[in-house]
Amino acid sequence: MTINYVTLTNTIKALSEVGKVKLIDKLLDNLQHNEIPKSERHNKKKDLTTSYFAIDLNDNEVNEIIRILEEIQLKFLDDGDGNDQKYYYYLELIDNWI
Repeated sequence: MTINYVTLTNTIKALSEVGKVKLIDKLLDNLQHNEIPKSERHNKKKDLTTSYFAIDLNDNEVNEIIRILEEIQLKFLDDGDGNDQKYYYYLELIDNWI
């Protein structure tokens, strides 16, 4: 499984809001050690926002991340207070993990 930098860092941020330290540590380790090399022709080699990472997690850990993101997402289900952007933000994160 590969995940882009933005998804990875936003997932770490979301997990930190609910105190999932072990998962955060694993994702930080992936961020530190599993960047997929960019091609020689890539014009933004040093720009991490264009990077992808090989994710070294087992199925249970990935499923836990998805479950946590879904729980957070449901807090922003359109209830008339204008939080639907956050709902779709988490939906996109979840889609990237599936």
